[in-house]
Amino acid sequence: MSESIRALIFILLLASLGFTFCKKLTYPVISNVDFKRWRNIWFLVVISAFLSSNFWLFIALASFLISIITKQEKNKMALFFILVFALPSFEKSISGFGLINSLFSLSYIRFISLVILVPAALMISKTNRFTFFSIWTDKFIVIYIVLITTLVLRGTTTTDALRSLLYTVLEVFLPYYVASRSIINLRLMNNVLYAFVISAIVVSFISSFESVKLWLLYNSLPNALDASFDLGGYLGRSGGIRAIASLGHPIVLGCFISVSIGFYLYLNTTIENKNLKRMAALILAIGLLAPMSRGPWISALLLIIIFILQSPMAFKNLSKLLVGGLIVISLLAATPIGQKIINLLPIIGKVEKDNIDYREQLLTNSLIVIARNPIFGSVSFLKEPEMLELIQGQGIIDIVNTYIGITLSAGYVGLVLFISIFASVIFAIRRSMKLIADKHNQMHILGRSLVAVLLSIMFMISTTSSIASLPIIYWSILGLGIAYTRIVKLTVSTL
Repeated sequence: MSESIRALIFILLLASLGFTFCKKLTYPVISNVDFKRWRNIWFLVVISAFLSSNFWLFIALASFLISIITKQEKNKMALFFILVFALPSFEKSISGFGLINSLFSLSYIRFISLVILVPAALMISKTNRFTFFSIWTDKFIVIYIVLITTLVLRGTTTTDALRSLLYTVLEVFLPYYVASRSIINLRLMNNVLYAFVISAIVVSFISSFESVKLWLLYNSLPNALDASFDLGGYLGRSGGIRAIASLGHPIVLGCFISVSIGFYLYLNTTIENKNLKRMAALILAIGLLAPMSRGPWISALLLIIIFILQSPMAFKNLSKLLVGGLIVISLLAATPIGQKIINLLPIIGKVEKDNIDYREQLLTNSLIVIARNPIFGSVSFLKEPEMLELIQGQGIIDIVNTYIGITLSAGYVGLVLFISIFASVIFAIRRSMKLIADKHNQMHILGRSLVAVLLSIMFMISTTSSIASLPIIYWSILGLGIAYTRIVKLTVSTL
């Protein structure tokens, strides 16, 4: 039996456990019909990927299955969150038919965007009265897309620039646009957030298995499909294997689970069964530990603190968190596994301290390079001597900071635009929250969750480049933030 088939068997078994738990957790908020549809399409797409043995056969089969089974799906953003994290974002180049080397590369993320978000966006454009450019965030995003597409022209051809624009539309604009315009009430928002958390719980079951068994279950899939995947692979830390699951990289997996914890802080208020609440929190916590990524650990803690600080009894709740944290650390210190976890923590831990030194050197050297082209950055920044000093053992320069990466390639203009997108959404959410008199109201708690998630993401991307599905996560959530402001406005106006 080949490794990919053995891996598929374990993935299906683990996912079955995850979906079985999630069905109990989400009932009655998610109807049985919707849940079964989400679960079935997840299984069918994953099975198709592992059994197709050919990338294009998989694309054809998955397209057919998605179009047939999800024809009645009204919440396309929820469906997107169920499927986009189901598989790694392997890709294949489409031939230029002799005219050019490659027309474009179709990745799994781009494929899901094409089959789910493009039809949704076309429908929205015909029926939605929330016109584009009506808010500052829309304008910032379009200007940002135009800027980075134009800057691509400095070092390549018009064809490459158009290809880059297509990728940006599929991976940046569409997730934001569909999320911001299709979610028009609290029920739809709850479904979308539950879909995100369901995916995270299923992934947590798989990643926990990978961490214990030292076996990356999706690692053989790209080769089985004759597709390429730049990420993936076994990475060790503290004598163990860092889990990846379907997210492509340990830090992306950690970021994904951290964000899901932020959403769960709100969603748990809709769950009545206390045992299920605690079990879901435990599963997500284990899923967060599995990739052994310290940045997401800090982000999750920061997220919880920000969420608490916005609550009516902030000081009391923060004190409980502090006491609980001290108890947990004390218990961990008394066990061998706990000591191993503590040793992985930044600042107080002793494992791989050279990563911190590398990040400091990256910042120092990058500021020198940025100073040469501060306005719009440079297309050849990687060839600068200061950057060449950062080449690692793998022969790459790892820009483990999204803000630095943007500034190097698009200058401070690009950086300001990027930060302005986040800031405009966060300020809009906070303004909307002020319209809600009852601070215990679900809408207010949801706003607290979204603000905490977005601020924690802003921290997270300062510790990593925007790789794999990480951009899809934050562009989608920015859209959800705008959707929230619209829901609050409509809700308050009807009171």
